[in-house]
Amino acid sequence: MHVLVDFKLLNRLKRPKFVSMKAQKVLTTIEAAAIAGVGPSTVKRWADRGLLPVTRTAGGHRRFERGALERLVRGQLASEGDDPALDGWVHRLLGGARHEVDGALLAARARLGAWYRVADEVGAVLA
Repeated sequence: MHVLVDFKLLNRLKRPKFVSMKAQKVLTTIEAAAIAGVGPSTVKRWADRGLLPVTRTAGGHRRFERGALERLVRGQLASEGDDPALDGWVHRLLGGARHEVDGALLAARARLGAWYRVADEVGAVLA
């Protein structure tokens, strides 16, 4: 018995996607890096050092729980709280709107007198 299948019609049909609740909380390396504001290699390093719990797929790819990532990032931000100027830059860069970051950069330029000094101050946050 032969069955004719209209593949164009099949592709147009909306199929429900079944995703478990656990799968929604699991992040790829790139997704975790974007959330943490770091590069993918940094996320891999955190996992290799045991700072961030990791599971591996059957293909060997790393997967991270969102909650664990958020706890790690919050813990790092709390430990950086020793210098209020640096802490302010961290919060502004991670959570501020673009106009707030632009305004802070311009204010720092006026306060420090040169862009290279602003770069040094902001670079200390990014290092």
